[in-house]
Amino acid sequence: MYLSEWMDEKGVSDTELASRLGVAVVSVWRWQKSPTRLNPLKQFQVAKALGLLWPGQLWMHPRAKAMRMITIVLEEDGSEAPSPPAAS
Repeated sequence: MYLSEWMDEKGVSDTELASRLGVAVVSVWRWQKSPTRLNPLKQFQVAKALGLLWPGQLWMHPRAKAMRMITIVLEEDGSEAPSPPAAS
């Protein structure tokens, strides 16, 4: 997962992301070090907090050519971000 890279790309600090999500800063740090801690619902929330179009973007480097193309297609299509997964 490219959480740190997306945070840099969007200019969002650990503290700011934690605030947007209502979690402790240490949680953001842990997600950056061990992305498997992020369940699908939390991935959706993180993506939304970063202004991403869909959670799958977190798994692609923000400057990857493929990522830029996907973003352009989604923006041109006017597609909405998917709904979050149902809480279990």
